[in-house]
Amino acid sequence: TKSSKAAAIGKFEEMFKTGELIVHDPEILDQAMSYQYNPNSGRAEPPEGSYSDLLITAMIACYMSEDVPIETKFGVVDMT
Repeated sequence: TKSSKAAAIGKFEEMFKTGELIVHDPEILDQAMSYQYNPNSGRAEPPEGSYSDLLITAMIACYMSEDVPIETKFGVVDMT
């Protein structure tokens, strides 16, 4: 949905800016850097005909990471 896409983009941006997410893949970085502000739509978009599949996948992974329980070395599930 539009709202979940916006949330995924926001989570990716937040994690990237805070250093929680470090991207080593040059293709993901290239896709992210190719986004440009479109004054007609009022949002950042990739150039027409370009690919953003890896970037969108990374954004979804960041968004979904909030819902994944983390198992500690003692086997206790940490939901923080």
